[in-house]
Formats: sequence, C-alpha cells, structure tokens
Amino acid sequence: MRIFSFDANSGRPLTQWRDVQGRNHRVDPKASKTVISPIFMSEVGSRFACFHIGAGGFIPRHPAHGPQLFVVVEGSGWVCGDDGRKVPIQSGRAAYWEPGEAHESGTDKGMKVIIVECEKFDPGQMMREVKF
Repeated sequence: MRIFSFDANSGRPLTQWRDVQGRNHRVDPKASKTVISPIFMSEVGSRFACFHIGAGGFIPRHPAHGPQLFVVVEGSGWVCGDDGRKVPIQSGRAAYWEPGEAHESGTDKGMKVIIVECEKFDPGQMMREVKF
C-alpha cells in the first residue's frame, strides 16, 4: 500500500488561467487564494465513484481488480493493504492499492471518499507520497 497527500501544502498556487478563446491570463495567487492539488490523470478509460461511509462503517477486505486510489475528501478512518496493518487516514490523503492487493477500510466517525479505478496509472505522477 502507498499513501499520498493532496492537501494544500502538496499543491501549487493558481497563477494563470485560460479563457474560452484559449488566451492565457495571469492571476495573483494572493488574490485567488486557490491551490491546485492534482490527483489523477490517465490516457485510458477510468471510473470514479464517491463512497459515503457512515460512522462505524467499513468496506470489507477484498482484492483490487486493478489499480485503485482511495481519496479521502471528508472525515477520517483507517485503511490497510496486504499486510493487514491498519493505517490512519484523513481528509487530504489517498491510499493506493496495486492490482490484486487485498485491502479494506473503515471509520469510527464517518468518511467521504472518491474511489478511482483505471487499468493503468501511477498516483505518484500527480501527488507527493507520504511515509507511514
């Protein structure tokens, strides 16, 4: 299992934008107060889903059918991979499981999660990896 961060410290300030005519414009990052933290990019088909896991809820242990990213957008809980070791996870963090890796997750207080599945991707291209 790998853990990644997409919190504001992992991103970059919004410094430009492109209008509908394709022209670039500069933006003062202090004025925009926006940080972009990319999460995912793929050249092949992919699937996204939002999981709303209630207090005391869990997703039972199962193998990942393909590369899978578990992106916590609200709340906190735990995740584990093949080794069965429960690792705390919170909003702004994402867990990544390799194809076939057995994994599960749960929460005491509730968690909102975006699940990303794609036949091939590496979250390390977009996010900073965090050691646990």
